[in-house]
Amino acid sequence: MKQSGLLALLLFACLPLFAAGPSPDKPGVTFQFHPTDTSITLIDTEQRTETETMASKGKTETTVTVTLEKTKTQVTKTTKGYTITTITLSLRKAVNGVEEDPNGFDRAFMAVPVIVEVDKTGRPIAFKGFDELREKLLALTEDEDERAYYEQEMTKERMEMMARGEWVATNGILLGLTRQPGDTWQSKINWYLFSPSLTPVTTEYSFVRMYNVAGHPCAMLKNVIKPDLKTAGQDLEKLFKEMGLLPEGIKAKFSVLSYNEEYTQYLDPTTFLSWKETESSTKKYKVTIEGTDIVTTDTIESTTTTEVDEGHRDT
Repeated sequence: MKQSGLLALLLFACLPLFAAGPSPDKPGVTFQFHPTDTSITLIDTEQRTETETMASKGKTETTVTVTLEKTKTQVTKTTKGYTITTITLSLRKAVNGVEEDPNGFDRAFMAVPVIVEVDKTGRPIAFKGFDELREKLLALTEDEDERAYYEQEMTKERMEMMARGEWVATNGILLGLTRQPGDTWQSKINWYLFSPSLTPVTTEYSFVRMYNVAGHPCAMLKNVIKPDLKTAGQDLEKLFKEMGLLPEGIKAKFSVLSYNEEYTQYLDPTTFLSWKETESSTKKYKVTIEGTDIVTTDTIESTTTTEVDEGHRDT
């Protein structure tokens, strides 16, 4: 499960609520964190299409954003566990067919690596690089309102919390579990719905089957997030307030009409390396301002593939 950028980054509140555990007559698959005996460098390529449709007073406006992003991740074994260093290599973005230059947020991640130190089981110990990332983000953001928002919200502590949240929600929930194809289970996690704040949700996992991806035996895992719509509406309102999206003195009502996020991950259970991920999400919400309804539908379709950087294999 992947979030775009850092936001796309809980506490360890990720314990299974229910699990159809391994049958006694069938062997289970245990998810273990052992990505390398020395070091390995991976290149992720994500192609992402985001479609936003806004409807109000009988008029509809649609914006389609297509992004192609390459990210490099280097995993190095240490005496304590592993060091994981990630940096964006390149990013191309087109809005309604017109290519745009990366904004300050994107360029900051292309300039500053983010480092996660984990123990031998894959649990995070420390996050590094956020001081430099914050400085670069503020320096590269030209819009004064955006810079003021980042200066207030994107503190070192906030970014570390967001990074830990994403790491735990996408990794910690599976580490050490033993499952077999056909199993389903639910877990409580903290997740990002609309605002850059964590919201408690229940997510459902399915271990579909084993699947070969480019020679790697992977567990095909599906994860569906459907939060309480009232809670999602409160988080949407929080986003509008934090970002100052409404003129001062204007009151609005917020309601989320539907919300569905679905992720499919192809994960090698013996190394905990993901070789392919897909995301399909739809969020539909209504904002009523002075009696006028604005209904927005956001959809995301994304595919990420991973390959080994041939120049940086284990030695």
